[in-house]
Amino acid sequence: MGKLAQIFGKESDIRRSDVEKCIIESSLEESINIEYKSLESITKMEQQNIEGNIIKPLVAFLNRIEKESSLLILGIRTNGPKPSHITPIKKELISEEKLRSWITTYTGSIPSYKTFPSFRIIEIGCPPNSESIFLIEINPFEDVLFYSKISDTVYTRRGSESSRLTLSEILSLIESKRYPINMIDVKQKEYRREGDKNHFTFDIIFTNIGASPSTNVTCYLKFNIAKGLEEHVSIRVDKTKFIKDLTELNTSYFKSYAFYLARVMDGHEPMYPAVNYFSESPLVISISDENEIICYSSIYDQKGISNLSFSFSKDGVKLLSNAYVSYIR
Repeated sequence: MGKLAQIFGKESDIRRSDVEKCIIESSLEESINIEYKSLESITKMEQQNIEGNIIKPLVAFLNRIEKESSLLILGIRTNGPKPSHITPIKKELISEEKLRSWITTYTGSIPSYKTFPSFRIIEIGCPPNSESIFLIEINPFEDVLFYSKISDTVYTRRGSESSRLTLSEILSLIESKRYPINMIDVKQKEYRREGDKNHFTFDIIFTNIGASPSTNVTCYLKFNIAKGLEEHVSIRVDKTKFIKDLTELNTSYFKSYAFYLARVMDGHEPMYPAVNYFSESPLVISISDENEIICYSSIYDQKGISNLSFSFSKDGVKLLSNAYVSYIR
């Protein structure tokens, strides 16, 4: 889920009243992935103003290790880290077209990016004057270092601040971006219907979407029966270690099962980026039409952890979420 959806509960049709409610009234503070800029004292967008208010925070967001999106809002005054009130920006000062041009022109990377990182700009009009608030949501890029072309400076986030990096910190950041990011995909392999039961066999596919090989990957799968009766459900992951029945540890009404799956262990071939590795352990699930099963997967490697969730129902499998967190901070 992107930052806009997290804050506003939607990604479009965001209005001034939404900003008032979700930002100002809720006192949503600046953080590692949220920053506000007022610009009310600026009469002309010279390069130093573009650098300090737009490029610097966006470059810092792009250089974050965490893979979640970040949000820069132009047109909000702050009192410390807290938003104070809305200060709309005159249209002759900033427009969406100008913002797109500045962001793509003044943001550089090492190595040079082939495709610019994805970002969204939402302009919120503030009548009766020709003024607006601008929301800029940007997604980090995995194995690229970003810098401001205006000042030839590399920034990253430290708490709620965008900080300039020293040479040694730049080298450390480059190294931290060169890590494996291991995910799994679940693909339907077989299906058959017997009576009122749906019988599925799924392939579990490991993929390294990071920038360096994995030398040790361990995956835990936890299944929660979220809908329907437990007696209608059968879950099996062949050739894995069944950890334990977690019913006694679960405070909710549904039953839980956990499985341990090791794809690559020390001494075996590493898992290289951009290669699919099929697990030797197929996932076999039998459910009724009323059942829904939620699978939570945690994948550990030498530098971080990936967390994914899947939904299984009579319609098959659906990916609900995925996220990666590095151990490096």
